[in-house]
Amino acid sequence: MHPPHHGSLTSSTPVLLNALQPRWVLVQSGYRNRFGHPAQAVLDRYRQRAIQWVESPDCGAATWRSAEPDAVQCHRRESRRYWHHGDPNPAHPAVMER
Repeated sequence: MHPPHHGSLTSSTPVLLNALQPRWVLVQSGYRNRFGHPAQAVLDRYRQRAIQWVESPDCGAATWRSAEPDAVQCHRRESRRYWHHGDPNPAHPAVMER
């Protein structure tokens, strides 16, 4: 059994997911990584089991607390810089929201 790590095809096996029954999965992968992690088959396994996931390129630093087991805070989303919010003038195409 391979432990989950970055969402490769061999991570998060059905046996492991069925045994642990996680609510959340944190996928550590690089932005536009050459391996294509997380693999679509792995994300399908999560979808089939209604497991929510957070990917590190989108989330940045993730915070999970046992006192709030249904919530994951993403630093990148919650502490956005002013330039990440887009241009207040929608006619100006230079700034785009991710």
